[in-house]
Amino acid sequence: MHALGTHMRTRTHACTHTCVRRWHGTTTHALLGALRLFDPTSTGYADWREVVTCLIGAAFPIVPQASCADVADQCEVRAAVCFILS
Repeated sequence: MHALGTHMRTRTHACTHTCVRRWHGTTTHALLGALRLFDPTSTGYADWREVVTCLIGAAFPIVPQASCADVADQCEVRAAVCFILS
């Protein structure tokens, strides 16, 4: 499971700046067009969980490929770190 965790830690800083640069010059029209993908029935509402999941998948391409066991391992690591820090 270390591969997923290491990949995410090393990519976080670089991805944050890349994502910000990509969206920096985005127009409102383009942003609304992208958000329409999350509202196919034109209700005016988008499920934030779906948006966040897609953003995470785009920022960290290894995450959608992770098995359930890999994700569970990372959750245990995170819980241990949070426990230690609290």
